[in-house]
Amino acid sequence: MHYIYGYEISAFIFLIIITARFFERRNFPNAANKLFGFILWVAITDLALDILSSVFITYLDRYPYWLVLIVNTAFYSLQNIFPVLVIFYILVLAGQIKQFTGAKAAVLLFPMIFFEVILLINPLTKLVFYSNEINIYTRGPLFNYFFLGSLFYMLVTVYYTVKFRSRLQPIQYKTILCFIFLIVAAVLIQYFFPSLLLIGVAIALSITMMFITIQNSDDMRDIVSDVFNFEALLLFLRSCLEDKRPCRLIAINIGGFNRVNSLLGTEAGHQLLRQVGSFLRGLPKGCWSFRLSGTRFAMIIFTGEAYAEVLKALDERFAQPWQVGGMKLNLYVNNCLLQNINYFSSAENIVSALEAAFGDLEKGDNGRSLILEGAYLAAIKRKLEIEEALRLALEGGGGNFELIFQPIYSTAERNYPVAEVLLRFNNESLGSVSPSEFIPLAERAGLIRQIDELVIKKSCQFIINNQALMKNWQGVLEVNLSASEFFSPGFADKLHELVSSYAVDPAGLCFEVTETAATVSCDILRDCMTRLQALGYCFALDDFGTGYSNLVQVISLPFNAVKLDRSLLTDKNSDFAMLFFNDLVKMFKRAKLKIIIEGVEDAAEAEYADALQIDFIQGFYYSYPLPEKDFIKFLHSRLSSGIDCE
Repeated sequence: MHYIYGYEISAFIFLIIITARFFERRNFPNAANKLFGFILWVAITDLALDILSSVFITYLDRYPYWLVLIVNTAFYSLQNIFPVLVIFYILVLAGQIKQFTGAKAAVLLFPMIFFEVILLINPLTKLVFYSNEINIYTRGPLFNYFFLGSLFYMLVTVYYTVKFRSRLQPIQYKTILCFIFLIVAAVLIQYFFPSLLLIGVAIALSITMMFITIQNSDDMRDIVSDVFNFEALLLFLRSCLEDKRPCRLIAINIGGFNRVNSLLGTEAGHQLLRQVGSFLRGLPKGCWSFRLSGTRFAMIIFTGEAYAEVLKALDERFAQPWQVGGMKLNLYVNNCLLQNINYFSSAENIVSALEAAFGDLEKGDNGRSLILEGAYLAAIKRKLEIEEALRLALEGGGGNFELIFQPIYSTAERNYPVAEVLLRFNNESLGSVSPSEFIPLAERAGLIRQIDELVIKKSCQFIINNQALMKNWQGVLEVNLSASEFFSPGFADKLHELVSSYAVDPAGLCFEVTETAATVSCDILRDCMTRLQALGYCFALDDFGTGYSNLVQVISLPFNAVKLDRSLLTDKNSDFAMLFFNDLVKMFKRAKLKIIIEGVEDAAEAEYADALQIDFIQGFYYSYPLPEKDFIKFLHSRLSSGIDCE
């Protein structure tokens, strides 16, 4: 038979070009890229063998039969393997490859293994192909079953493509369907017209489509520096953590860019970033470079030798000036060094640890290195564990938020008409976590609004559950609100809607706002306070004296009360401090603000506060924060003993 293999030769040349283009750039080392690279080599080898076998069959009498036998066997073997590789590639893209173990893998691989065995014994059985008595290439009785095998795997490919459509990107889904159509069409045409070698052409066209659409590496690269981007870093770290690969991480923050942008403009800054990216891409083999954000980059290294080489290269390069816009500029780097990423449980935790470390580095001198190890690493890990525990608890996945109440003493009523609502967090593995520890972490993690809402809901539920007691007490619960709440659109309406859903009287709630919130968002806060006060709520300025706010700005807000930090009370031996404190109290009284002093711990402090006619006193001297049951008992005992609770 005379084959028409010109199409295959063209496809072979084109596939070589595609393969060279794929490997000329440093591809992201994920499973999809690795498998696609392997598929390219299999396809090239398959096409080369197809062309050779066609030539050998056409001129069978010119070549040794053993050579024809080896080439044809290898060709059919790769043709048998290729569709299975495509199925695995689809499973990798869909993130389902790890699901195919045991029985599933055995069922999928059985037809391929069966035909491979048939090919191996073909020289003895002549079931697939052989040379007859007159030296003519002849198909054996099982030859057509190879076409059926290919058709079977194409059907399996269609099945998994449709099944996992939601896990595939739209362009991936469409490309795979086009691939299947081309291969099936080529197989059918070649089955009825054996002289037309079109399967290899269809494979080349399909791989080209995959290369252009699915294997487009631009979405993994930072557009400015041309190193891998942040999303690629997360994928890389997840892969390393899943495989438990021991690798090290160097993260750098490059200083001096602000001067570049201010003197030469943003484009000059981009040019400099491109130079930095070029330098990072040229680091020793075995180092993978990523851009975190801005001027922060990360390098992942797998060997101690390469790690030392990278650190040396960084020191040497940044000791030299960088040239941009005709100017020589000196840059410096702060380094975060993580010896083993497997200390953390997730890629996100590693990134969060780097952010925390960079924050600490910025507080010191330039050009510093911080090794993430020992107690420092343990402290960061605990913060991340608390963040994760908070998130899970808010989602109902474990952990316990508990309200406790600290009664506040009224010097005028000699009673406890106010109580501050405090939140405690308990976790099975972390134990009891202090608010001073978890509240800042919740603010950084963007969870504080959920926590504020939780406290308001629990406070309202407490009032509803104890209606008779609350009616007799006629007291007020103070609830803390974070600064971020006031930047939320429609916050005042949402807050009132939440409280109203419990049918709670707004007069029973007083919201505490920190001094920081009062200065950072003064205008927004004033609008929210005015609207909520019109509905019956009151507001207290919390922790006055701990910040560095503009006093006039704070006073200009319509607070009902101000809570003075105990630090203003403790330095009684200083005449100036006492004079300042006395005048501060008088000023607030002239402003008609109720005054609460916090942290009163002994009788002397209580007597001094009482002598200054401070309205309310809060502290351990009068009552420790009480769990809900103890707080209820506390109120019952005070109500049953009469009004005077002195």
